Amino acid sequence: MKATLNSTNPKTIATCAKSFKYSSHKSTQPHIFRQFIPTLIKLIGHADIGIKRNTLEALTEICFNRSLCHELKQYTNDMIKLSLAETDIRKDLITQVDLGPFKYTVDNGAPIRKAAFNLLEVMVERFQINQPVIVDKVIQGFADSNEDVRLVALNFMVLLIQVCPMIVINKLDGIVEKMQQIFQKFAPDLKKKDA
Repeated sequence: MKATLNSTNPKTIATCAKSFKYSSHKSTQPHIFRQFIPTLIKLIGHADIGIKRNTLEALTEICFNRSLCHELKQYTNDMIKLSLAETDIRKDLITQVDLGPFKYTVDNGAPIRKAAFNLLEVMVERFQINQPVIVDKVIQGFADSNEDVRLVALNFMVLLIQVCPMIVINKLDGIVEKMQQIFQKFAPDLKKKDA
């Protein structure tokens, strides 16, 4: 398994990372995962988007498992740093598909951002992390171009209000500003529905 994670074939690594997502069930022995966790965490920074996504999702599942999540505790700073980097919109992952008279935008980075926010949320819940930089990134996520990512960020804020209310209160101006931007963006659609 370790050799597979260190492979040069992105498809092989992505499949291997995905296998951790499905193998982190309740009966899994923590000592089996211990040797793979440092390699998995490094894979968050991999250039391949499939590997990034599968790794983030696998680590989220490991965090959900109470018997495995303590294996991650010593790596929380690395995981936070790498996950926060994946919450930004990357223009190089956004493509325009030309369908003749119509143009369609595909954001290949949206699943990665969603997975990164999900991992951060589970880490905050499991390890009681209350870093202001996480709150800032979640506020930034309110204005994400992808609806799924926006919803994850809004749900995440509910948890942050419970875990670190004083940090959230200190960021209230930024939250209000983003909420006003969201309202202005969707206000015309709301008026059409009322009419």
